[in-house]
Amino acid sequence: MLSIEQCKKQLQKSGKTYTDEQVKEIRHQLYKLANLEYHLFKTLKAKQDANSNHLHEGIN
Repeated sequence: MLSIEQCKKQLQKSGKTYTDEQVKEIRHQLYKLANLEYHLFKTLKAKQDANSNHLHEGIN
């Protein structure tokens, strides 16, 4: 997990300032979003793999 200082440094590149509490909440929401994206990717990948046929008939 990124530290509050690392997050604050990235967020403040835009010229805005944030309190530690704001940074914590932004970080928390971004981690939740990343977790959701990860689980969606895993689900879609599993469905794709289940629909793939990796066996090919031999050529005689």
